[in-house]
Amino acid sequence: MSTEASIATLAQVSAGAPGSTPWAAAGSTITILPLRDAASRMFVLARLIASFDEGDPTVLAQLLDGGCTPELLDRLRGMTMTDALRFTADHCGLALGLDSAALQRGLRNLERRRADRETYEYLVRAGASPVLLGRLFTVTATEVRRLRKIIAPGVMPVGRPRIPDEDTCAAIVRQWERICAEEPGERQRYLRLHKAFQGTHLVATLESALRDHHQRVAAVARSAAAHGLRASAESPSGASPLPLPHVAGSPRNGAGCTGTA
Repeated sequence: MSTEASIATLAQVSAGAPGSTPWAAAGSTITILPLRDAASRMFVLARLIASFDEGDPTVLAQLLDGGCTPELLDRLRGMTMTDALRFTADHCGLALGLDSAALQRGLRNLERRRADRETYEYLVRAGASPVLLGRLFTVTATEVRRLRKIIAPGVMPVGRPRIPDEDTCAAIVRQWERICAEEPGERQRYLRLHKAFQGTHLVATLESALRDHHQRVAAVARSAAAHGLRASAESPSGASPLPLPHVAGSPRNGAGCTGTA
């Protein structure tokens, strides 16, 4: 099908129609930059012609709305290589469009992905469990073990980490409570908790202390409910129960954490 025939079927389609994806978002300001060398113009021309063959209805509709006639697009598509080289040897109407708003969004997304990756690798090095990392970063246990072998071999001990003594466990819970009041993101909460103890405990050990406290709080609440009493499951400082994750399997190979100061 010729470009003219393709566009004729799209005469009723507009770039803002439902389901379409305009090149520039509504309200965006597009800056047009000239292409000052023939090689760049040739590349853009080749990409433009390739977009005709891809048959993207949104692209064709936008070209139509922008004033490109089917005849013009067919002439570009039918160019020989020699004609294309001559055409792009000088300024020929091809330019670079810069959407500053989209660039800003892209850079923010890039920074967010970079920061997420750095946090992920930090927690892997700090000995976070595959279960926690899987929940925070949607990765598999196999992926966690593979990365740990590369960047932190030998960090995780064999078996489950021991729960710290009661005083240390209570300090962990208090610190976690303070961090939760300041930090909404769970990834950053665990990173800050590990740094708060200057790396003296693996993240998996901190997880165990918090999980043990959480399960004890839940047990107190169940016991109170079973006896028809008002549950009083409070954190060490008297705040409401902490937003701790529900993770199956609490280690019991060490001293328990009561959560009292």
